Amino acid sequence: MVDAADLKNARRLIASEAPEVVVMDVRLPDGNGLDLIRELRQRGTQGALAVVIASASVLPTERDAAVAAGADVFLPKPYRPTDLVDVVVDLLRRSSG
Repeated sequence: MVDAADLKNARRLIASEAPEVVVMDVRLPDGNGLDLIRELRQRGTQGALAVVIASASVLPTERDAAVAAGADVFLPKPYRPTDLVDVVVDLLRRSSG
């Protein structure tokens, strides 16, 4: 597991590490996480990279925007650590099966 505090570092790590799952917030210090998802999906990562959006917003429009951008799962904060683990395990099972 690696982590990035902003979009710049997230882009760098995704390019160098080629993760199977990315957990990202919408609001980052240097931009919007949905923009990064759109970039990734435009590059053809659909299916190869699962994206979980973890956001404090519970507005239906935020969830809809995340899914429209290409997120696989929208996980509203606060969530239990086990909820996140369950989501990631499910996504990994889907990609390997």
